[in-house]
Amino acid sequence: MHYRPLPDELTLDESKYLSDITGKREIGLFSQKKIPAGTRWISHIKTKDSKFLEHFPDGLVRLPLGGYFNHNPEDANCKVIHTDEDIHLETIRDIEAGEELTAKYTLYDPEQE
Repeated sequence: MHYRPLPDELTLDESKYLSDITGKREIGLFSQKKIPAGTRWISHIKTKDSKFLEHFPDGLVRLPLGGYFNHNPEDANCKVIHTDEDIHLETIRDIEAGEELTAKYTLYDPEQE
């Protein structure tokens, strides 16, 4: 078995979105083939393991997929789903080949919760 940081149907490419921080183009998550509505991937894993908490104090280990989908408040094609064990990215409509996957999300400071 070979490690694959992204599912076979997804790839990275230059996004049309600009970073709120740097003002530069970001890397985005794109489909390589048509993906049906309701497809779900894990983007973050929640942990209480002290080995991970050193590097991820909020207990959320971000997987490669979780680091590359971009924010789109106007026309998101995915949603973020929180469960007890992890965080998922799920398509809310069919995604065409070559389309960027985006979700509406809110950035927050875990220290403020």
